[in-house]
Amino acid sequence: NNAKSNLLTWLSGALERVGFRKGFWFGLLTKSVRYDQQENALWNLNRVLALAGIPAAGQPELYLTSKAKTEAEELLRNSGWNNELLFGLHPGSSAGWQSKRWPVRHWVTLAQEISKSGAIPVFCGDSGEFGELEKITGKVAGKSFNLAGKTSLSILPAAIKRCQAFISTDSGPLFIAAAAGIKTVGLYGPTESKRHAPPGVIILEQKNLLC
Repeated sequence: NNAKSNLLTWLSGALERVGFRKGFWFGLLTKSVRYDQQENALWNLNRVLALAGIPAAGQPELYLTSKAKTEAEELLRNSGWNNELLFGLHPGSSAGWQSKRWPVRHWVTLAQEISKSGAIPVFCGDSGEFGELEKITGKVAGKSFNLAGKTSLSILPAAIKRCQAFISTDSGPLFIAAAAGIKTVGLYGPTESKRHAPPGVIILEQKNLLC
């Protein structure tokens, strides 16, 4: 739903260009639909697929290479994993969406409870979040892994797939976990789950926020 995407589509040279009717650039498309802000993102994307003659997607799917699986397992083994249950946690968000973040003290409590149950909390994030996540893992008595900045875009999905469950803010890793088919919990509030949550996610949402 980005107007510049329509320009990129036109520059590709494709004879048939399908996308959302938004901004000046939508005139570069051969077929377009208006994005419905009240509906889920997948529902909107399926309308674009329909215009292109492609069957609707009911559930995002994840495809992993054997290399990615091996590298993810090696990363976890090197972190100290010995086949214990893993619970993935992603507290972060993009720089422009700090309001999506759950308070750090809640992540500490959650990680401690996961550790007490005998499982290992595994934190994901980018390299800039490594220090903050170290403060959280440092308060966990048992094993906890901080993979921030250690996973590429190919290894991260494979590492997430190894987890028993995944808990995340409304962010990219949440969608990866949902596509991986593992039990996934999404934390919502500043963004509406109705519009943004992928199918199959367990929703925890704070409603009626002024924003």
